Order: sequence, then structure tokens, then C-alpha cells
Amino acid sequence: MSARAGRLGRRPFTRGALLCLVGACGAPQRATMAPVDVDAAATSRERRAALEVERLHAFFTGWFRGELAARDDVFAGFADVMAPEFEIVSPGGASSLREALLAALRGAHGAWRDDADATIEIRAQRATALPGAPYVLARYEEWQRRAGAWRGRRSTALLREAEGAPHGLEWVHVHETWMS
Repeated sequence: MSARAGRLGRRPFTRGALLCLVGACGAPQRATMAPVDVDAAATSRERRAALEVERLHAFFTGWFRGELAARDDVFAGFADVMAPEFEIVSPGGASSLREALLAALRGAHGAWRDDADATIEIRAQRATALPGAPYVLARYEEWQRRAGAWRGRRSTALLREAEGAPHGLEWVHVHETWMS
């Protein structure tokens, strides 16, 4: 790992932290959130990428649990950071473009409602700003607990500078692989 790579430890989401991460809490609460633990040598863009990975997965947790309202303005916390050319390759190898992913995720609101312990944790996060380009390569493990069992996937994401986006970055590409 390079000296400039940002790293995060294991971070489960509490409901209060979840709501703040996705922008559903007031400014005073947001200001009291603990900072994300990244390597001191990380660049600002690498730190922002680490925060964005945390923010987006907090959104997923709240959306799937049904804790976030199924409204357009709330869903925009996800949709507005997906670049027009966004593509994701799932752990099973299927590729989805932005619009298909948006439709699938919108339809999954509350899918975890009956599983009180369902959660997502981000572990082993690293980010590397690409020199001379407005991109950051983020790598992390995403661990989901469903029905009491944990399952992990290793993810690589390409994020790009985007004015007005949370943490100033939008998602361009994600590739996920199941962990054994």
C-alpha cells in the first residue's frame, strides 16, 4: 500500500450516524460526528473519497431498512452522485448501467425492514488520488449482515471530482467481487 493511501477501520452504522451521513440530520448533529479515521498522509481527495464511501453505504443501510423516507429528495442522495455514464459490475459478474441501478434500488426500499440486525460495514478502505487527473480510486470491503450471517465483497470504485456533490465526488464505476 502506498504511503498516500487513506485507510478506514471497521465502522458499523448507528441510526443517528446513518441519518447524519445521508444528510437527514441538522447541522449541529452533523458537526459532532466523529471524523473518519484516514491515514495522515492521505490527500484531501482521498479523505473525501473515504467519507463518500461511508456516506453512500449509510444511505444503502437506511434505504434497505426503510428508515429513510421513500421520497425523491431522499433518493437524490444516491441518484445525484451517480455519473451519467455510471456502471457497476456485481459480484456475480452482471453489469448494470446507471438507470437500471436507480430503478432496482428505488424498488428495494424497505427490503430489510423485517431484519432488525441487517447492516453494512465498510472495512479495509484505501483511496488513491490519480495524479494529474480529477479521479480517485477507492478500494474497500463491504460486509453485509443479513439474517445474522455476514457476507463480504471486495469493491473497487472510480470516483471523479464533481462540483456540488457530497464530498465533491461522483461515482463513475464500481466493480465488486465476492470474498471467500
